[in-house]
Amino acid sequence: GGARGIAQIGVLKVLEEHNIPVDAIVGTSIGSIIGGLYASGYTADEIWQIARRINWSNIIVDQPERTSLFLSQKQWRGKFLVSVRLKNFSPEIPAAVSPGQKLYDVLSKVILKAPFHAKESFNDLKIPFRAVATDLVTGKKVIFQQGDLAESMLASSAIPLLFSPVEKDSSLLVDGGLLDNIPIDETRRLNVDLVIAVNTTSPLRKPDELSVPWKIADQVTTIMQQKQKLAQLQKADIVIKPEFPDNTNIDFHNLEKVYSAGVQAARSNLNLLLRRIEQAKLKMLTNPDRNFNVDSVIVIVKGSVPDSLKPRIVHGSKIWRAIEIYDLLNHYFQCGWWNSIRARLIENSGKHILQFVFSPNPVVQTVNISHGGILPDSLINATLHLKVGLPFNSTLWQRTREQLFRLYRSKGYSLATINNVNLDTLNGIFSFTIHEGKIANIVVTGNTRTRNMTILREFPLKEGDIFNYYFAQRGLRNVYGLGLFNRVQLNYHWHQNQLQLQIKVEEKSPFLLQVGWNYSRERRFKYLLELTDENILGTGSRLSLINIYGKRDQLYQLLWQTDRIFRTYLTSTVDLHFHQANQFIYTKGNILGEYQERRSGVRFSIGQQVQRLGTISAEITIEAISLRHVSGKGYPTSRTHQAKIRLQSIVDSLDKIPFPSRGKYHHFYYEASSEFLGSEVSFFKLYSSMETYFTLEHIFTSHPKIAWGTSDITTPFQEMFHLGGANSFYGWYEREKLGRRFFLASIEGRLLLHRSLPLNIYWGMRYDVGAIWENSLQEINWSDFVQGYGTYLAFDSFAGLISIHYGENTTGRKEYYLTAGFHF
Repeated sequence: GGARGIAQIGVLKVLEEHNIPVDAIVGTSIGSIIGGLYASGYTADEIWQIARRINWSNIIVDQPERTSLFLSQKQWRGKFLVSVRLKNFSPEIPAAVSPGQKLYDVLSKVILKAPFHAKESFNDLKIPFRAVATDLVTGKKVIFQQGDLAESMLASSAIPLLFSPVEKDSSLLVDGGLLDNIPIDETRRLNVDLVIAVNTTSPLRKPDELSVPWKIADQVTTIMQQKQKLAQLQKADIVIKPEFPDNTNIDFHNLEKVYSAGVQAARSNLNLLLRRIEQAKLKMLTNPDRNFNVDSVIVIVKGSVPDSLKPRIVHGSKIWRAIEIYDLLNHYFQCGWWNSIRARLIENSGKHILQFVFSPNPVVQTVNISHGGILPDSLINATLHLKVGLPFNSTLWQRTREQLFRLYRSKGYSLATINNVNLDTLNGIFSFTIHEGKIANIVVTGNTRTRNMTILREFPLKEGDIFNYYFAQRGLRNVYGLGLFNRVQLNYHWHQNQLQLQIKVEEKSPFLLQVGWNYSRERRFKYLLELTDENILGTGSRLSLINIYGKRDQLYQLLWQTDRIFRTYLTSTVDLHFHQANQFIYTKGNILGEYQERRSGVRFSIGQQVQRLGTISAEITIEAISLRHVSGKGYPTSRTHQAKIRLQSIVDSLDKIPFPSRGKYHHFYYEASSEFLGSEVSFFKLYSSMETYFTLEHIFTSHPKIAWGTSDITTPFQEMFHLGGANSFYGWYEREKLGRRFFLASIEGRLLLHRSLPLNIYWGMRYDVGAIWENSLQEINWSDFVQGYGTYLAFDSFAGLISIHYGENTTGRKEYYLTAGFHF
């Protein structure tokens, strides 16, 4: 039922409030997610908080987070309108809108943090659990009762055409609702006495809602489920059906109303449910309504127990019903102190005596805990509820286990388990061992082209380490961030008390054809065509053929990029290129001349990755440069040979491009060209820019920036700094002002006016102040500085960006700017 399934949390909340125990759970689709979390030890309130924190509207967007990418990946991303993967020189059609990686990440996180894990099977969870999926290969129903719980939940909820099928062994698994939307029969197989069906299935969609293929597919499956659904509902003891007519199965807005609908529906059925529970208990007894005439009650406690634990049974009548005796026995047994409790009716001298015999558990004299020492004894002992000198209490032990699990999970040790539980009845020694999750082995599966080393070097946990949730999640982000896989999963299992990790990947075809476009008032139309092999020799290195073609710009480039050399964080780039651009020269806003700049050459760089924040690098560029006359004047014409070295650092923590909402960008370089390197002209350049973004209430973003640069007097014309344009300085054309020294400071405020797929709308204002000097030795005066200010309206969609700017500056210039497409 998609979003409707959130109502199931409300039902569980009501069951908790009235202490109605749940002994088994079977779930389909979102029911497998809610049920799996509850079975793993989360409370209804905790599941509700998890559901509220998830960005459901973004759950099908499977791009890696930008902050998990290396710098070259960040620079490469966001340039293209169309990306097509090629397999055997033909386009590869994706199986669905989303591979389901983001949904898996969400499920994996909460399952790893859950108090209880499935060590051998789903019976090991706090509540035995089953998930229902459909195998597209055989057309049969699949019942998950062991394995990776997050993967099982993903398979059970993989809506066809929206999420890709989950590959497991020889099966292709999708939403279990195709065959069994309300799995009453599967629940009965778990030997339960009473089955509650929470029916949050969706009604048929309205005609105007059948707008995309996966919605049509969902409609077809809903129609096909009707007969099966009705048959299963008739087999349930209680059917709880929340009422929410305004929500379709994927509308995750107004979750509060959906949750409340579940609470209300459960409360409406509460009296009926309590009656059915009472009836189920009566069925367990041979003669539940039989009455016994009792003259006296005797309580016998075998063994030595404190008076505070001895039962005191008082009954206000001589008539005892069988069900009352059963409830009393069950109540005391649930307290946990007793190994066995028996009741029998004895006739003595014409009197009827009801005798209760209580046999306590063995007394605990000592508690011995073995663990690896990753947490101090003081923290571990604080979770113990067992009392030395008292009988062993099974209920308190279960509470201790859960609190121990929660303690270790809270510190990141998600796979800590408790083994070797033993009670030495002779000496009263209760002992157990905490296995903290030491990794015995890590294997990679699913990769055919990518080398194991390429994957394992991104995973911070190694064999012999204690498994840590935070490192594991970072590793999954890193591996998925390589861009080589549709899906990355982390499975684990225990073999002879040894923890085995499996990194399971689903490879993409490495061959990628991408197309982008851009338009600006100054540069006119241009397109970008790129053909890339993303995984050269299985190392994750990229080899790209790049072509940019437009009226004023042309680029032909062969680019080799390696983000990591072997297991190091060294990075390298080799770039062969030919670049041609027509540029205007302006005077007072009028075109004075036009020239053509051509550069052809090679660039080689080597650097050090600074985590995923940026790089420090050194590069050498050797180019033949020509400046050719097109029209007018104001520029030199020349043919030169230039070799230069650059030392630079780039820090990029922006969360997205365009329109970042948080993060920083810092670019610094020192560049030098000399005759020693083979250049015809010697010069140096120094440049630095710093900018940051921070957002308030997800709506208003502030963006301050400062940039400056200087170079020596011999710096050639084609290497000068420039100011002007919508993203540089308001009131001037793009590259209108040229110089050998500059300073720029700006502050931008941006407001998010509209946010929803497929269009975001922004409005912003910016203030600029700066100056540029042709002579870098010229004295700086306040009169050199110019102020600019302007505003813009921007539309951001899958087809690219459209932005309209208007700006003025204190020289009296007024300009408007129009840009569209992608930035490259």
